[in-house]
Amino acid sequence: MLDPWMQEAVAGVQQTPSLVLHGPTAVLQARHFERSVQGYFPKATVHYSVKANPELVGALAETNVCFMVTDERQLDRVLSVAAADKVTMLAQAYTRDMIVAAASRGVTRFIADSASQASLLAEVAPQATILCRMSSTVGGTYRSHASLGMPLKECVDALRSLHSKDVKVGLHCHSFSQNNNLPKWREHFGFVLSAMAAVRAAKVSLAVIDTGGGYPVSYDEQALSLESIFRGSQDIIKQLVDESAGAEIAFEPGRFIAAPAGIVLMRVIATKPGVATVDFSCYSGCMDAILVRQYLPVLKVLADGAVAPFADEGVVLRGKLPDSLDILHPSARVAAKEGDLLLMGNAGAYAFSTDFGPSCMVVVKE
Repeated sequence: MLDPWMQEAVAGVQQTPSLVLHGPTAVLQARHFERSVQGYFPKATVHYSVKANPELVGALAETNVCFMVTDERQLDRVLSVAAADKVTMLAQAYTRDMIVAAASRGVTRFIADSASQASLLAEVAPQATILCRMSSTVGGTYRSHASLGMPLKECVDALRSLHSKDVKVGLHCHSFSQNNNLPKWREHFGFVLSAMAAVRAAKVSLAVIDTGGGYPVSYDEQALSLESIFRGSQDIIKQLVDESAGAEIAFEPGRFIAAPAGIVLMRVIATKPGVATVDFSCYSGCMDAILVRQYLPVLKVLADGAVAPFADEGVVLRGKLPDSLDILHPSARVAAKEGDLLLMGNAGAYAFSTDFGPSCMVVVKE
């Protein structure tokens, strides 16, 4: 059974492919995460990574979430609906002009990816809180994150240098996206705990400990619940909270908030044995998940809006581009025929449109 907003989207579909986003669902997801995390981390703050889906910023402005931006365009969008004190900027690389522009608009929290970037931030925005990003030792779903952040010693040295200049500092410890493995969550929280210990040994006080994101949604497999993650890591979490010395503990559940707030509606345009081709393309959205073979759930919608039962055998669901990567699902359990309307769920995160793929209409329902 489809949610009412999905039923409405199906009934009112004007063209395919369409990406339909539902702001109230994003709000519910954000509030659910906030309630869950604060049961274990009393000083938790929730930060929405705007890169997960910029179209949902307006809806989320009515919640308590803060925003993480990567560039000036995302900052423009956030500042049109929220105050600058709710913004953290995380860029792969800053220029002096970029820092000056953001600071002049009231941004007071930045995340640095290297010691040289941390030094530049301290020089240009000395009143800001600067978090140093540490390279994770926890391997996961996506390819190696070794290029992200700093090794332990470099990170601690950078924090010590900032601290000596009376700069307010923090630690950023993201491991990997779509973490659907409880032992890996325990490893992640242990990684954060060990990083905190190294910083404490350097006699540096942390104002913020950002534990990153990675909270999963259901793609091909059922996602771990937040309760499973936090309860299953409770012993490590308790130690982390006890040793945080009152620091703010931040979380970045971008995918968790955005994915359930989006669906893609598409039509079958051709079939052959074992294969169905649709008028959509992974190059028009959902590329983030599909690149690492996290295939999104696909349903067939009947003329009356009901969902068809799953087929006994799956078909290769491919996009309309003659490209070997344009596979939306390797075994979608739909009995597809030409003209059928298909719905791809949990499609709200990292959805985008490019000129390379077929045009995808974006509909935002507030």
